[in-house]
Amino acid sequence: MSFLPKDYTRPVESNYMKFEKGTNKFRILDSAIVGYEWWEDVDSGRKSFRTRTFKEAVKKGTEPIKHFWAFPVWNYQANKVQILEVTQKTIMKGIEVYTQDEDWGDPKDYDITVNREGDGMDTDYTVKVSPKSEIGKELVSEYKEMSIQLEALYAGADPFKITEEESEDLAEDAVQALN
Repeated sequence: MSFLPKDYTRPVESNYMKFEKGTNKFRILDSAIVGYEWWEDVDSGRKSFRTRTFKEAVKKGTEPIKHFWAFPVWNYQANKVQILEVTQKTIMKGIEVYTQDEDWGDPKDYDITVNREGDGMDTDYTVKVSPKSEIGKELVSEYKEMSIQLEALYAGADPFKITEEESEDLAEDAVQALN
């Protein structure tokens, strides 16, 4: 008899998907938000800051400033809804190739697998997709019930724990940012 059950896996507690070494399979659940991100040292450690435009990031941020995509996904390894933030250009280009191909189109219609190899500056990513398929209705329902507000990332807030009033304020801020 072993200490832990044979099929035991430690539960994933994070609401954010990170690319692990090897295979990372996910399904995009909704459209992405895009913008620019940088990190700064604060009293509690390192903190990320995000803006919608590069111009805003240059005014507020410090180098390096990276372009990002953030979107909700079903992470098959974690077996849960998470937010995936992508700053890696090779992953962005890989996904863009499929979204611009008329045979593939919307990435919410198929699973995406990102393979990560290496460490640090020697990390390589490859992107491949699975044939188009329906996603389970229970996964879509679970995602919708969570009421994730991605725009909260621009304000430094938690997209999983935002009140209705805060959501309205974020929507108003988004409209003002576009003007």
